[in-house]
Amino acid sequence: MKKLKFNKVYWRNIISFLIFGVFIHFAMSTITGTNQQKRDLGDGRVEIARIYSDGTEEIIQGRSDGYESWQGPTTIEYKDDMGMRTAFEEVNMVDGKRHGKSIVTYPGGGQTVFCYNMGERVECEKSALAGHNSSYEILSYKYPWFTLKLNVFGFSDDYIKAYMDTLETVFNELKAEIDNFEDLYDETDDILSETHYERFISFNGELTLYLGVELSKNSEFRRAVLDQQRSKDNSLNDVIKNNYPNYLNMLNEYGVSGADFEAFGHVFDSLMNTYTPLDVNDVFFIDSVDTRMYNAIMWIYDSGDNDLIALDLQKSLSLINAREALQMLSKKSNLVLAQDRNDIAPDQVSAIVLSLLLMNFTDADLIRNSVFEWYSLEQGMAILPTATTSFVNRNSASSVTVSGNISADGGADISARGIVWSTGFNPLLSDNVISLGTGTGSFETQITGLNETNTYYARSYATNSAGTAYGNCLMFTTNLAVGIQSSELSDTKISIYPNPASEKVNVSFSLSGAKYIEITIINMNGQTVKNIKMENPVEGENQVNFDVSELETGIYQVLIKNEDNSIDANKLIITR
Repeated sequence: MKKLKFNKVYWRNIISFLIFGVFIHFAMSTITGTNQQKRDLGDGRVEIARIYSDGTEEIIQGRSDGYESWQGPTTIEYKDDMGMRTAFEEVNMVDGKRHGKSIVTYPGGGQTVFCYNMGERVECEKSALAGHNSSYEILSYKYPWFTLKLNVFGFSDDYIKAYMDTLETVFNELKAEIDNFEDLYDETDDILSETHYERFISFNGELTLYLGVELSKNSEFRRAVLDQQRSKDNSLNDVIKNNYPNYLNMLNEYGVSGADFEAFGHVFDSLMNTYTPLDVNDVFFIDSVDTRMYNAIMWIYDSGDNDLIALDLQKSLSLINAREALQMLSKKSNLVLAQDRNDIAPDQVSAIVLSLLLMNFTDADLIRNSVFEWYSLEQGMAILPTATTSFVNRNSASSVTVSGNISADGGADISARGIVWSTGFNPLLSDNVISLGTGTGSFETQITGLNETNTYYARSYATNSAGTAYGNCLMFTTNLAVGIQSSELSDTKISIYPNPASEKVNVSFSLSGAKYIEITIINMNGQTVKNIKMENPVEGENQVNFDVSELETGIYQVLIKNEDNSIDANKLIITR
């Protein structure tokens, strides 16, 4: 088994490869021969076009939120290396995850339909679950959108299954301990990359890089930086403490004290303030913040004199190889996070912050994850359960109803489940807990004693012998839900752009037979700040323009009500 060693210069090269190739140049970036371009479609929608190293193409169109996660109706078009369409997917997105029906149409007119609940595969109609007796069955059932990508880019189901069966054969023959899974997987992957599976492994590396980017978008640190850059009123440290307190708790587990992070945050803010101000309504605002954020982290990291891992690089690797870059990234991140520390300087904090950001790339390798799940179950080892969260209803100014669903037990009994909530993002069991029994399945509960002036966060949890897993995080006020509008698997009806906005905002919506429409903008205190009434609106698409230049920075709700008092809503962010 080959030994991989690192030094600081190599680590910086790997980081630079990923940052400058993936994160920073969203407008026109190149990684492993892959080109990604971003285009403003002019109606609040954007287009992301990815051209992979073999000439195949993926084009995504839709609307994104203030953290650049896809929201609402989204289309994904796949093309072969000759520019011919191979598949076209229509799906609703919530917080960057598929939520609702995904309809895939092929050139001959055939279709496949899958259903998702916050990114997790569910049955469109009640039926027996598919078997999970192999890693390929796990992959194809849990992530049909991913196997679709592999299919349309030239890899048949039989080919994918043969590759994963080969991995299973190696693990079964060697009877490796689960603790050695990562090393054995990487070694086997290296061997198979010298066979006819080379292109498949390389292409999976490209897909993993891009999925890692998507997963990183919801990281607490990045969200906090975007929040701070929009408001400019608070320091990064204040934003983290007020809105993301559990991120500080996580840093504490790696030896970073509150004072350590505050020192890092002070340097980080100083660097970010050296840049010229950005237009928050620019479609490339988030891309620019990403660039500045990673540049600032790297500058702080390079300012230190001590190497965090003082090891030599034994084997030089080409930075055009996504798979090997990901292997290096995973191992280096684990080494950085595993160290014992006392007093930590800002350069060391920057390495930990960056390692936590980039650990998303390990979670993004769905083939590896499926093999790990299969092998864990084969060994009788439990893995974390699978949980999702949905907003059900606003009951009053002090109460809401939320639901959870535990769709997989991870191979062990669910000993506890329920909802955790707080005023900070990604609440934990150390916050407010509502216990709701044991076992898999769905459940719902009321959260009471709330204040309508506050923003709250909630998510489901499930515990088995492997630990506690959490579902997606909801953000809401008692005025109306923010984020997920409903537990129903349906499309979002209201589109708002630009969003965030500072001067003007357009609200578009589709109608069918309504005689009366009232559009209202409500602030976080439940006060109406804008209101328009429309008699006999036109059938089909409608658009209303609002001047929001006098509104204060913050989160608002846009409500549309018809003559039957049926209400739909969406979130509006005002920034200056």
